[in-house]
Parts: sequence; C-alpha cells; structure tokens
Amino acid sequence: MGFDLYGVNPNNPKNLTQPTINWSEENTEKEKEDYFKELTEFENAVPGHYFRANVWGWRPIWTFVSDFCSDILSERDLEKGDFNDGKKIGKTKAKKVAARIRRLHKDGTLDKYADVKYEIYETARRHNKKITLLLDKVNEMVQEETGDKDIVPADYPRNWKEIWDEVYRKKDWNGYYPFSKESIIDFAEFCEQSGGFEIC
Repeated sequence: MGFDLYGVNPNNPKNLTQPTINWSEENTEKEKEDYFKELTEFENAVPGHYFRANVWGWRPIWTFVSDFCSDILSERDLEKGDFNDGKKIGKTKAKKVAARIRRLHKDGTLDKYADVKYEIYETARRHNKKITLLLDKVNEMVQEETGDKDIVPADYPRNWKEIWDEVYRKKDWNGYYPFSKESIIDFAEFCEQSGGFEIC
C-alpha cells in the first residue's frame, strides 16, 4: 500500500506528453522497458506530475507537513492527508507548503528535525528488536506446549494469546516510519510544480 499524489495542473513548459502503454495487450519486455524508461524521463522533466511514497514513507512526510504547515492547511486537509482517498489540495496551498519547506530547509530547521526523528527512529528500532526476541520466545514456548510448529498467534491457546498481545502492544511504532529529509525536499518540489494535487 502506498500514497500516489497527482498534480492537478503540473508545470509542463515543454508540453511533454505522458507516455502510455496498453496493458490489456501482450507487450514485449522491450516495450515495457521502453515505456518505463520514457515514463521516468517524463516524471523527471515534469516533477509536479507525480509523487509516490509507501505508507512507511508517507506518514513522516505528512507528519512534518502537519507540524509546520497547520496555518496553511485546514484541519480537514491535515486529517484527510493521512488517507489515500482522493483529497485535493489547491494550487495556492501547495505553493505555500513548498515555500514553507524551502524556508525550513534554508534556516536549518529541517536538518534539526531530521536529526531528532532519526534518533527517535533508531531508539524505537533497538527497542523493537528486544520485543521481537520476546515474541520469538513466546512462539517457541507455544510450539513446545502445543506440538504445532506452524501455529500462528491468532491460533494460540487463550492464555498464550493474552501474553503475546501484551508483549506485542509494547512495540514502538516510531521504529517503522523512517524520516527522510530528501523525501521532504522532493515533496516540496512536487508541491511547487503540481498546480495543486490529489492524494490517492
């Protein structure tokens, strides 16, 4: 699962045409390769056309935007940005978000934010490794008791399931959402060039 953002009216000064391919037909490997090459070239030339992030990458981007652009975007904008159900952000707001990110990059705020987020992420990852070891231990004990080497937590005996759930709840989800300064910078460029965008 990911978040696909499409520019509503992307800046395209050379009037380039987005390449297409008919996926309902049988395409050769060469045709597919040529299509993806042309698509990459188009997206690089028209940076406001498309921006993509997987769910682990998008959440930190949108958290950053929520932290620093809440005076630009409405509460509804910020709330809907956490979902990929077609929310549109207009051109004026998109340009203001881009300008804000550029300013935060220039004044060093983005670097400081990235350093803090990196430390939180690494601390959470170290914590989660310990939790994973505990979960593995619980799994070994359940397998030994039940004799079932393929048993999954949903099928554990009730007492073991309660133990598993209690340990699992101790995971720190910050360890699953790495922050990327480069992604924020790329997102700002997309916002600037998009003419407004849709989150799908």
